[in-house]
Amino acid sequence: MSNLPYSIDTDFFTAYARTIWGFFVAVLVGSILLLMALDALGLPQAVIGIGCLAGSLIAFIGIGLASGSTQAKGFFLAGGSVPAGYNGMAAAAAYLSTAWFLLLGGAFSSWGAAAWAIVAGALIGLAAGGHYLAAPMRQSGATTTADFLARRLSSPSVRLAASLIVIATGFMLLAVIFNTGGRITENLLGLPFGWGVGTMATIVALMLILGGMRSTTWTQTAQFIVMFVAFLLPVAVAAAERYGWPLPQLALRDAASAVRTIAGADPRAASEAAGLSLFGYFPPADIAGLLAFTALCSVALPHVLERYLTAPSAASAKRSSRWLLLFAGLFLVTAPTYAAFSLLELLRDVVGMPLQSLPDWIFSHGQAGSLVLCGAPAVSPEAIRAACGARVDTIGLSLSDIGLASETLVISFAEREGLSFAFSSLIFAGSVAAALSSASGLLMAIVGTASHDIQHRLLMPDMPIGKRLLAARLTMLGAIALAAMWALEPNRAVIDLGFLALGLVAAGLMPVLIAAARARHVRPLPALLSMLAGTATLLTLFMLQRFGFDLRAASGDEWRPQAFAALSEAGIPLVASIFIAIAASTATLILASVLIPATALLTRRGRRLKAQIAQQEELVGATSERMSQLPK
Repeated sequence: MSNLPYSIDTDFFTAYARTIWGFFVAVLVGSILLLMALDALGLPQAVIGIGCLAGSLIAFIGIGLASGSTQAKGFFLAGGSVPAGYNGMAAAAAYLSTAWFLLLGGAFSSWGAAAWAIVAGALIGLAAGGHYLAAPMRQSGATTTADFLARRLSSPSVRLAASLIVIATGFMLLAVIFNTGGRITENLLGLPFGWGVGTMATIVALMLILGGMRSTTWTQTAQFIVMFVAFLLPVAVAAAERYGWPLPQLALRDAASAVRTIAGADPRAASEAAGLSLFGYFPPADIAGLLAFTALCSVALPHVLERYLTAPSAASAKRSSRWLLLFAGLFLVTAPTYAAFSLLELLRDVVGMPLQSLPDWIFSHGQAGSLVLCGAPAVSPEAIRAACGARVDTIGLSLSDIGLASETLVISFAEREGLSFAFSSLIFAGSVAAALSSASGLLMAIVGTASHDIQHRLLMPDMPIGKRLLAARLTMLGAIALAAMWALEPNRAVIDLGFLALGLVAAGLMPVLIAAARARHVRPLPALLSMLAGTATLLTLFMLQRFGFDLRAASGDEWRPQAFAALSEAGIPLVASIFIAIAASTATLILASVLIPATALLTRRGRRLKAQIAQQEELVGATSERMSQLPK
């Protein structure tokens, strides 16, 4: 690999991986030290923030453009030669979107130890996906998730159904990522929401337009490194300063103990302290449901599974799944430390403090729209006094008066801890990198499925490779434009849309994927019926739960499942519906496999094969007859 001739298809990032990424890490560390020095010298914070973000984006775009490919295998499979460690980094970056990490920090802050069910479920789901699907998918030689099912089941109908599910869910999740990125840039940078969405869409297009999956692989590797440093370094510095621990996870116990002590001593915070226990916020059944829901929705995500297809071998794909589990786990177990430190900061510096003693970051967060006190934005002391009353001048605020946005809990962590502004800029750059990495993975899942499965396999199998790659790039631009337009509505219910997409993947694809990977005699018709049953059940329940039986919003007859009511009230509305849809999909697969006789399908296939042979024999005979009639 080290003696590859130079061309646009030379993958230097594979050939010289250690040199290139060692240099990247060195530049990243040097840039952080430089920004810290400039902050200490008094350089304006706006310049530091813009420099940190612009440098990261230029690096991502440069890596994407340098990873171009004119070959189908390079564009759709990154050449099929990505080493396991880097593949695991890319898969972790694709899985850990901005919404994942930021919302998880907010979940720990609001739910306490109950949010560990999300972490456990995510790790169980990723482990199950790697164990059951990584090696079979790579052994199949497939290009996409739908291609894997079509190869295993030898069915164009299954290919079409799986392709539609992957494309639909990919669009939903991509719109969620664009919407979240636009909202974050609007709150923290003051940019208009549409500018944030458009900028993110443009950057994704520039990163992937030349190299496809190859560009996705190496930009996601760079984004993972930025995310790793951005999210782990500030909280590690805070843990070392507060408790002397070198790892933030080790300081979690001390921080949680301090939170319980302060909250328990304050009668006004006693109710909040109850949420720190395991069953303080949710009943045990809802905790189990939250764990199972997260696990089932993490098993068969196409933009994660398709990373296994870029591995050199099935063994390398298995190793990639283990690296994914390790890298994702490092991030997931860090989120509670952010929550504990932030909650401790609120209890020490805000709760019970008179108005004149509140820290300055209270008003900067309030002016950004990310901090609410007594139901009103904390834009000024007068606004706080008007919302909370005269008690803020004497007894101060209680913990229940404070509403801190989940994204601000993480992104503004360094500011609240009194760290250098370089760390705040770094966390924001890491959040943008997380959004771009997930958007890249989702976009390639959409483009690969639309181009390879629908266009190449079903519609135009004889298209030349040049036109095929051109069509794939045009499809990429169209997908980005449509997803951005869909995300531009600021008030769109993106959370519901994201849960619906995850449920459609879990109910429509997961049972069939596992069965096709592990069972020997899965037939096309039962698999197709299973996918249709899962998606139809979930869409029906979603419509009933959202609009009611008369399909009119807020008409009062919406279906509200009794199970997991606490999760629904906490903002996770589709848990019961997704479980029902998965059960319907699995039951349909089993019953159809038992009840539909295999002999009937074999007979039909035999008749079609005989008809094709007869047609070919007739054609050969007619040709021979014409040849015999020619003059000699």
